[in-house]
Amino acid sequence: MRRASSAGIVALLIALAMAAGSHGAGAQSLRGTVRDSASGLPIPGAVVTLLDSVGAVGGRTTTADGGEFLATLLGTGVRTVRVVRLGFRPRTVLVPEARDGAIRMEVLLTSIPLSMQPVQVSAGPACPRRADRARAMAVLEQARAGLLATVVARSDKPARMTRLRATRFMDGFSERILHQRVRLDSSGMPFGSFGAARSAADFLRYGFRTDSAGLEQYYGPDAEVLLDDRFSSDYCFHLAGPVAARPNQIGLAFRPPNRRDGRIDVDGTLWIDTVARALVDIEYRYLGTDPRAETFRPGGRIWFRAMPNGVVVIERWSIRLVSGQPSAGTAASVPSLASRSFYGVEVVGELARATWDDGYTWLAPLGSLRLRVVRADGRPVPGAVIRLSDTDYEATADANGNLAITDLVPGPYTVTTVDPELAAIGISADTLLEFMAGRRRTIVTRLTAPEITDYMGDRCRDDDFVARLTDERAAARASLFGRVSTVDGRPVTEAKWRLQTADARLPKTLVDDADVDRNGVFHHCGLRLGDRVVVVVHARGMADATVTVAMTKQPTVVAVEMRPRPR
Repeated sequence: MRRASSAGIVALLIALAMAAGSHGAGAQSLRGTVRDSASGLPIPGAVVTLLDSVGAVGGRTTTADGGEFLATLLGTGVRTVRVVRLGFRPRTVLVPEARDGAIRMEVLLTSIPLSMQPVQVSAGPACPRRADRARAMAVLEQARAGLLATVVARSDKPARMTRLRATRFMDGFSERILHQRVRLDSSGMPFGSFGAARSAADFLRYGFRTDSAGLEQYYGPDAEVLLDDRFSSDYCFHLAGPVAARPNQIGLAFRPPNRRDGRIDVDGTLWIDTVARALVDIEYRYLGTDPRAETFRPGGRIWFRAMPNGVVVIERWSIRLVSGQPSAGTAASVPSLASRSFYGVEVVGELARATWDDGYTWLAPLGSLRLRVVRADGRPVPGAVIRLSDTDYEATADANGNLAITDLVPGPYTVTTVDPELAAIGISADTLLEFMAGRRRTIVTRLTAPEITDYMGDRCRDDDFVARLTDERAAARASLFGRVSTVDGRPVTEAKWRLQTADARLPKTLVDDADVDRNGVFHHCGLRLGDRVVVVVHARGMADATVTVAMTKQPTVVAVEMRPRPR
């Protein structure tokens, strides 16, 4: 694949735009439409490349849903336009003369069967000779057009995207999920879909796994990797056999010609829909993993989606691995893993939603949860905070106790609730509900939230505490609940706390050098309404924090923020 130098691009002085704007002196707009030569229908998702007199690339854009493209040309460097689209014969046309300061052109593409495009075949010496090699390379040449559209769309038509990442811990090597973590994906920029973390050159040199300080990381190929000439030169390609579950699809298989011990490579297939003329997915398996893990099929899959506005994105990916060393956090949340020598792990990325500058918005067909939170007597609980354990999903009930959580990655979830009185410090109550989310599935149910007094009684380890709250002699009792965290909300689990009365002349220590729990939470139940107390918290490397609290209601809650100690 030819790459234009940065100097060449600067010399061409080409600026691509998706909408007309103000132009400086000498600027000309290039407007075009790409159509099917037989039907006359517009072709979205075609890649339009601007070339100079020697064929250097000056810029690229993709056609919209109406087959249109728009570029602003500064200078006269552009001489030709090359248009490629999966399922059509590539075409290069001269740029016509400008009229009234604008250049208008129409490009007609001829549709062809995917394996009929003539190509020059140069088989690598290490690849076995196959009768289908010429057809495989023809399919690869066509697939490049679809892969290129995916790569160009990242910069040409960026979108504001919400991406999710789920980690699933399986029951042995089965498909049963024991536990699932879901996080908002904060890696990279939020304006493009998923992409490989390493280049094709790195994969060819080092393989698809890195091992740093005992931490293994596995990677998968994406559109840009398969598009790279170095990858197609070093890997062997052939046509995959037909698969009954994939009607109207053709598979382009790839694998390394040689393997080295201790190195992880991939053996995969790129699947193309011959009717829709679109990329479907890439599926691959890892070569060189522990043979005992083969039953779990270590590998991955990448799903493509062509949007109605002509943009092609990676909407989903997954990597399946096998592990035998659960971390302390994992063993705590999934105790059944601690005794296993091997178990399956699947990491999944989901594009939940995307919005482009042209106003088009796409929503993934994920799951949703709709709840009405009520007390035992049916009264709504406005302000109740519902969280899904070990995830970033959270919602707050409205005045009628109703809430909704959307964009649920398929899998099991556990619901917990936070009473409005305790929401400020993030104390959650017991598990209330377990459910399985699925694509295009909405779960509607009613949730009975426990009374806050039940939660207090449990925390204070006093089974008769709730009963005594209604007793006239205990009406003045008050409990203090608090949470120690950093400024960004992370719990300070190693913190120690002291509680004393706020008497300036003779303070009395009520609690001394006590621990907080793993969520940074502490509590004390032996106070009375009207008391004033002082909470002093210290932790290694942090400045001491002191908070004075007036016990004005039952319960009284306090948030303690700690900052690093000044150096």
